[in-house]
Amino acid sequence: MAEPIARLVLIGCVHSGSKFADINDFEKYVKLVDDKKIPTKLGILGDLFENAIPSRGKGMMFEQDLTPDEQIDDIARVLHPVREHILFACTSNHSRRTYQEVGIDMDKQLYKRLGVGGAYQGLQGTAMYQGKKIAFAHGHGSGENWTDSKKLYALYPDADIVATSHRHEMTAKWHGNFHIDGRGRKTKKYVLFARTGGLMDWADYAKAELYTPQKPGFTVLYFLPDGKVRVDTNGL
Repeated sequence: MAEPIARLVLIGCVHSGSKFADINDFEKYVKLVDDKKIPTKLGILGDLFENAIPSRGKGMMFEQDLTPDEQIDDIARVLHPVREHILFACTSNHSRRTYQEVGIDMDKQLYKRLGVGGAYQGLQGTAMYQGKKIAFAHGHGSGENWTDSKKLYALYPDADIVATSHRHEMTAKWHGNFHIDGRGRKTKKYVLFARTGGLMDWADYAKAELYTPQKPGFTVLYFLPDGKVRVDTNGL
């Protein structure tokens, strides 16, 4: 098997501040950029912060051991040494709680502090890497597992990869569809749907809602010399 020429680590659902989250595992993934054998970038898909606030966090308030401000400090400490390796970033439902209450975007403040505000694209966006167009957003939990990816792909039909997070599950699939080329011909197109996982243990609120526990970890994409992409959903 050909050796990869590049790697993209899809980071999401770190949930800094939750007593069920492991910041040490987050650091292990971030430090993959130190591996000089494979050039590595980070794609950040939101929910870096638990950010449970009284009016919106509900029971999660009692499972939080850092304030929202300390959560930004926590994530900034880990990302600062590798900030130039952040390819793209978006916001998510947990950090938007503050925005919906008082209009402050925690993610925007984080990337501004890191000096890489250009990587942050708000709710959704696209980025190019190794000749592939990547559409990305945090995603949502309603519908079957790929509902949000299909919606995102509909917004960016020229994407080669659609990256989402939110459900704490490392998984991927090839989504086949038809594409009309420049000459009006109907051709097949295959798009990689990749969902990354999270670092939460089985939190009490997840038990209460009967959510299935998921293996902690992040999905990693490996780019091969022939233009193919290999997906690792095993975690570290």
